[in-house]
Amino acid sequence: MQEMFRKSTITLPLPSPVVFTPGTLPVYTPGTPPTYVAGTLPTLSFGLALGNGQVSFTSQRGQLITSAQLCLSDTGIGAGATTVNVKVNGNAINPAGSLSIAQGAASKSVTAEITGNPNPYPGGERINPGDTITVDVTAVPATTAPKAGFVVLDIIEVDV
Repeated sequence: MQEMFRKSTITLPLPSPVVFTPGTLPVYTPGTPPTYVAGTLPTLSFGLALGNGQVSFTSQRGQLITSAQLCLSDTGIGAGATTVNVKVNGNAINPAGSLSIAQGAASKSVTAEITGNPNPYPGGERINPGDTITVDVTAVPATTAPKAGFVVLDIIEVDV
């Protein structure tokens, strides 16, 4: 029996928690200009959440992951890099290691080819129905994490 293939992608948005920092609102008395009490205005900050298993996806069919791409809205602030690991059933699948973008880098995306097991044609990491794909965010820049990001997996569906 000959296997049939279909190319596709899976996009996994990385969580970006909203953090509310309390401050002091302006005090206004009618007829007078507003005055500010000591302190700062409330602020909202967005940033990628650091930790293992930040995104999880359970495969419903047989697939081969041929590449993984990390894309960021910005590179964050402060020393360091944004680094993610893509795993299948808890095992890293990128032969070159993590996907990483340094703070201040000219490009806000990086792609890695996933070779996995070279035996199945056309190559890639084999995913079976029920396998779990997770993304760990292992590092973010020191001062402020990027506001948003996602991982795109190029896949080939098999046995379609």
